Amino acid sequence: MPQPLYKASPGSQLIFGPTMLESRTHLASMIGQGISVWAYTETNWGNILAAIMHVDSSAAMRMYAAVEGFHNQRQMVRAVARSNLSGSDLEAFEDTFDAVNQSAKQRHRFAHWIWGVSENLPNDLLLMEPKEYWRLHGAMYDFERDNDVDSPSFVSNFPTFDRKKILVYTEKDITGVVRDMHTAYSLTKVLRDLLSTEPGQRHDHIYRRLYAFDRIRAAACKRLRHTAALEGFTALPEPRQASDVY
Repeated sequence: MPQPLYKASPGSQLIFGPTMLESRTHLASMIGQGISVWAYTETNWGNILAAIMHVDSSAAMRMYAAVEGFHNQRQMVRAVARSNLSGSDLEAFEDTFDAVNQSAKQRHRFAHWIWGVSENLPNDLLLMEPKEYWRLHGAMYDFERDNDVDSPSFVSNFPTFDRKKILVYTEKDITGVVRDMHTAYSLTKVLRDLLSTEPGQRHDHIYRRLYAFDRIRAAACKRLRHTAALEGFTALPEPRQASDVY
């Protein structure tokens, strides 16, 4: 779990820029792997759409590609699933959708947030939301316009980063996120296989494969606890913890 910078290294010097990943090539390679495998996860959602609608993958992919933005694409697939699936197939879809959504948030950060480094953290990377970076640059521009650069207080009052809004990613953190992205790919692949088969022995085998993943079982427990709460029953216990397989 990445820590806020003010906890990990409160007094460190920060450097943000378009070439910062070049100074951490090993970590940059891992980030690239995670973003790369995510592209295949997005493709799997298009194949899942085809399986739900019982149409050729090429036709479903054209429909899927016509919708802009991954969030909107997934919501379209979910709407189609809720209109066409029922029983255990719909439950499997919802559990997979919920489990993969966790990785989607991390992928968005890796692909769209701003990377930086600190000299005090030579083995780590910093990550900051773009709007915080934009806020700072706007404040810096206004400060330089409105203040005398020769003033004794110019440097001490110059706008700085909010260290509570900068995350420190260690190699362990990045490894965990990339592993989650690989798991998300595996989940959507198994779901695609499940929805592409007719009920029977093979269908049941794939269903068991899907629910062998801890993240799917966790999503199922979350769904069942929500249903139980709505119906006035006692919430179910948390699932056991183990490593996902993919």
